[in-house]
Amino acid sequence: MTIALLSFSRLCFVWCAFYLALSLQSAVWASKRHGSKTLFLEIQSYRASGKREKARAKLLRRVALGAIIAMPVGLACWLVAVVKGA
Repeated sequence: MTIALLSFSRLCFVWCAFYLALSLQSAVWASKRHGSKTLFLEIQSYRASGKREKARAKLLRRVALGAIIAMPVGLACWLVAVVKGA
């Protein structure tokens, strides 16, 4: 059971890292598009102008929702695994 909980918590943390990498890549892309040296995080899908931008913002918002849910679940699984293992 402890191994399953640790594996699930690792999967949750990997999902959060995937969201951070995707968000950073999207921010770099938006900064290049606007010709700026600052990073713009595009989490507002209604501000996207093209079809591709809208799809990217929608995907980013869904992945962000998953990361918001995965972080507390992963932390709780990790804590339970540590307490059970000790």
